[in-house]
Amino acid sequence: MIDLDDTDHGLMGISPSRELTVMVLSSPSNLDGLMHSLDVFSQSKALVTPEVLTVTLKVGCSIEKGLSDLRIVYEEVGRRVTAVFIPGDPRGAWKDDSVQTISNGHKWTMLDDYLKYYNFVSDDYV
Repeated sequence: MIDLDDTDHGLMGISPSRELTVMVLSSPSNLDGLMHSLDVFSQSKALVTPEVLTVTLKVGCSIEKGLSDLRIVYEEVGRRVTAVFIPGDPRGAWKDDSVQTISNGHKWTMLDDYLKYYNFVSDDYV
């Protein structure tokens, strides 16, 4: 469980919350960088490991802020984030516009096709 907001709202440490299913595509930054420096990957390709997380947001924390904070945490611990989103929900959805193809190290696919399959929707990416 990731607690993305420490607001108590006067409830003596008990805050109502909501759980969200979030998909994150990321990889260790150093490994992705190695693939690029060895010329295995073009600049528009990214190494990814897809993860499905259950994230708990406390009342007062918007979905947009929660997903943005989650992305920041991933980057702070050395992950290159390619996309973060709630399947079927455009709020807070984000993808790295510089990436066109993704790979798990063995196979590759087009990022937009992968995101469409997992119901990535965003007002920014129509």
